[in-house]
Amino acid sequence: MVELMRWSGYLRTEKLDQDNKLPEFYRRYVDDTFAIVTSVPAAEDLLSTLNNCHPSIHFTMELASGNKLPFVGMEVLKKGCKLETSVYRKPTNTGLLLHHQSHIDKRYKKSLLKTMLNRAFRLSSTWESFKSECDHLKMMFTNLKYPDHLINSTISHFVTSVRSENPGVQAQLSVNENAVHRVVLPFKDQKSADAVKRQLSDLSNKIDHTLHPVFKSRKICEDLRVREPKPPIVSQQCVVYNYKCDLCDAERQSEAYHALDCVDNRKGGEGAGPRAIEFVSLMIIEMKLQSYNA
Repeated sequence: MVELMRWSGYLRTEKLDQDNKLPEFYRRYVDDTFAIVTSVPAAEDLLSTLNNCHPSIHFTMELASGNKLPFVGMEVLKKGCKLETSVYRKPTNTGLLLHHQSHIDKRYKKSLLKTMLNRAFRLSSTWESFKSECDHLKMMFTNLKYPDHLINSTISHFVTSVRSENPGVQAQLSVNENAVHRVVLPFKDQKSADAVKRQLSDLSNKIDHTLHPVFKSRKICEDLRVREPKPPIVSQQCVVYNYKCDLCDAERQSEAYHALDCVDNRKGGEGAGPRAIEFVSLMIIEMKLQSYNA
């Protein structure tokens, strides 16, 4: 099979060179070929020439759409006279990779992060493309329940290693803690917290800023609120009592002795009203407190 591929590649190159149809840019990787031609008719002529090389070999052709053309896992973009590359994902790609809650050793999960970052760096020709792919990887691994600190630290270490290995490269990607905007929110339950994290993650991708929720539990005093306002505390030394004696229907103010006299006149308290007895007890307590404070 390898010999057949080498033979077919050599035959195609020789055939195109003999027919003077070899494009200025012609590169082949395994069974995929990337070529730059001047027009669509020239591309169709090139395809016809390749299919006539051997009856067992048949080629198909894909033209660029919107100056974009996917090729071997990357997307080639034409900007003026230059070509830029970035990571290409098929429309059927669901982003389903190794879940963080899988029963697999942690080193494999961290290695997966490094592998995807290395792939993004090698397939991206500009730092803008690499940053865009890093944002996509953040969202994808967040959906796979990878911790944010693990994702950010892995990206930071990867960028640092790239800078050290390539001193001439000026990295424009920064994932430091100062770029993270924290939003303080009250904690209700875990289900609501997970929903808020997903919404902030989607919003972060739209506004190009990292939003991190910080949940704060409620204090007990907020749940145990006073339902009725308490009256202010009044010094009992300034209290003036106004009552009506149940024994003699006389109105007195702060005269506990009058109540005592009425009780004595009623033969040791027989027939004394409950209100008078209660007031006598209150006055005795007040006098004891005043003597104690003195």
